[in-house]
Amino acid sequence: MNTRRTFLTTFATAAAGAVLGRDYGPNAQPSRYPDPDVLALDPSFGKYIQGNAPIQRLHTGCLWAEGPAWSTHGNYLMWSDIPNNVQMRWLNEDGHVSTFRNPSNYSNGNTFDYEGRQISCEHGTRRVARYDRDGKITVLADKFDGKPLNAPNDAVVHPDGGIWFTDPGYGSMGNYEGYKGELELKEAVYRIDPAGKIEKVTDEVVKPNGLCFSPDYKKLYLVDTGSPKNILVYDVVDGKKLANRKVFAVMNLDVDKETSTLREAAIKAKEVYREASTQLFPATGPGRRAVPSRDTWPRELLDKEQGMKTAEQDYERRYGMLSPLSDFVTKGKGGSDGVRCDVDGNVWASTGWVGDKYDGVVIFSPEGKPIGQIRLPETGSNLCFGGPRRNRLFITASQSVYSVYVNTQGAHIC
Repeated sequence: MNTRRTFLTTFATAAAGAVLGRDYGPNAQPSRYPDPDVLALDPSFGKYIQGNAPIQRLHTGCLWAEGPAWSTHGNYLMWSDIPNNVQMRWLNEDGHVSTFRNPSNYSNGNTFDYEGRQISCEHGTRRVARYDRDGKITVLADKFDGKPLNAPNDAVVHPDGGIWFTDPGYGSMGNYEGYKGELELKEAVYRIDPAGKIEKVTDEVVKPNGLCFSPDYKKLYLVDTGSPKNILVYDVVDGKKLANRKVFAVMNLDVDKETSTLREAAIKAKEVYREASTQLFPATGPGRRAVPSRDTWPRELLDKEQGMKTAEQDYERRYGMLSPLSDFVTKGKGGSDGVRCDVDGNVWASTGWVGDKYDGVVIFSPEGKPIGQIRLPETGSNLCFGGPRRNRLFITASQSVYSVYVNTQGAHIC
């Protein structure tokens, strides 16, 4: 199956009906159910849509919200606002939002282990740290082979006690999300074993970013935000190593070719119609043509006219208007960042840097087929399942945090 073509086609089809200018705030006009921005790209996704639940904005005012993580023990959501050097917390009981940790050492990705302890990837200190509920702080990793880590990005825990994390170095490339500094290690994925030993799992990725395990922990999904922008999938061997790397989905949303094909078809159909009408109805003067009533037109011309209309409608149905793609997407800049699996093995991936009608979340089947989409008005950065029943999807997106109930559950504790 051509996953990229399928993704682009289904994704673009849904884009045509985007709801523009929607207000997600607490005083917003209520949205009619089902939420118009939770879409089934394939009939199989219909069962996962909670038809009487809206997308909600829980908070806004961040500079770059990232790393959402759900605390089962505390019944709260926490996330990083990286440039502001703080972590924020949203309480499930009353929706209260407050500063959780300040400074946060420019933390990015977060998760919780099976004992309810918070694991944070920190740009500023170039480390992975564990924060116990009693306030104790443990540095789990800050060096490999005697060299400082680049800037840990995201982390997941394994039932065997291991912690897997990515180290692409984004937080050391400037002073906005950390401190600018030299990268002494190749970008890689690491595993911290229960005894604290750090092992390199793979460095055959350009920019390893978000990661998650399949429900049975037999596969690891890994986002590469380098070039090309792919979601990769590996077999997990003995819970410690990776094998059989494959491209799960291509996330670089360079859809110019797809758009050009439809535009060219529409333009060509129009030219064919005009040429036929010119031959059948010769000009009677400059800019003038003697065109008889349509009921006298030959079948040949009627067919060409219908072909023109069909081609234009096909384009407009997919892209909203017969206009350049650059109106709403920047060539080649789309991609994913964070990923999570649900209990059925579907992969929920944040999407961003594409534009209106695309940014938010796309959901893939275990086979890599795009089946659903959640559209947001901001660039999606990361996501997690949470809530007491793990049936609420939380999404960090640029300056805000969103949530929506879904008819499934997150595969893991965070």
